Amino acid sequence: MTPKRRLRSLLDRAHDGLTGDAERALSELRDGLAAVRAALSRSTWKTAVHEIARPHPLSDAVLASPLARRSRSKPRGDGVDAILLDMIYAVPGSTNRDDDGAAISAFERALPSIASYREACAGIRQQLTRLAAARPGARVLALGCGHLREVDTTLLARFGPTARIVAVDADPAAIAAVRRRLVDRRVRAVCADPAMLADASRRAGAAFDLVYRIAPEDTVRGASWSGLFAAAPALLRPDGTLTVAVLAEQRPDAGYLEALLDWWPPEHDRERLTAIATGAAGDRCSVTVEQHGVLLLVTAVRRASAGETQIGRYEDGGAVR
Repeated sequence: MTPKRRLRSLLDRAHDGLTGDAERALSELRDGLAAVRAALSRSTWKTAVHEIARPHPLSDAVLASPLARRSRSKPRGDGVDAILLDMIYAVPGSTNRDDDGAAISAFERALPSIASYREACAGIRQQLTRLAAARPGARVLALGCGHLREVDTTLLARFGPTARIVAVDADPAAIAAVRRRLVDRRVRAVCADPAMLADASRRAGAAFDLVYRIAPEDTVRGASWSGLFAAAPALLRPDGTLTVAVLAEQRPDAGYLEALLDWWPPEHDRERLTAIATGAAGDRCSVTVEQHGVLLLVTAVRRASAGETQIGRYEDGGAVR
């Protein structure tokens, strides 16, 4: 059976199976799509998705899931936006509890690529918690912040009064939501292109203890990666950290996400990312790339230059030099 004929067969079988054991039907579909995707060239796979998968009745059936509906309703090529992230995080009110597609939605939320966003959010929150304990007056820059769900009033209470969290997103609605939820003078929500604001901060000499970005999607590729990590020495205070969370290549659920959710996140090779980030940041930063399942965490830590005053401890009144 040719890969395209197998694709049709997989979709037919999964569609029939939704009325029974939906989780089993979708699991078999996920694995089958991964095999078909691997057997085809990238361009042939994309053609098969649009000519075979998209017109298939299953494509409409999965729209009972709010995740699929939101992902498919966004302009093609868009990454994970604030509303979709809320669905992934299961923020109360982000989906209808009585949704007919509960089984499909539960399956999709458990997919490794989807779950990795929750893992990334939890990891950033842990970093922020440790930072608050070590440097109560720290400065933080959240790029592409969405609704900034990793920060809440409980976390803010751990920081001192001089701390500052600058949250940046190009979506005005997301920024408005952050301003409504976090009414605190230590939080500054800015509607701007994250890459442009990071560059402006670097040129203005603004330095941070932590700069991070979850789900950069299409905005972090090739030259963009180089630019982001090349800016790290100027963006970070001594011992400051830049963390970016992205998805690894060869993910087992990539075929499902592309064929049914129209979500095509870029795939990243660990060794290539390490080479790009290390080369861009230079010897003023130490770079590590850790893989946790399908999640890659790229981290650059700024080294203190010779003779440079290190800002390592903070009290509520500010830096202790």
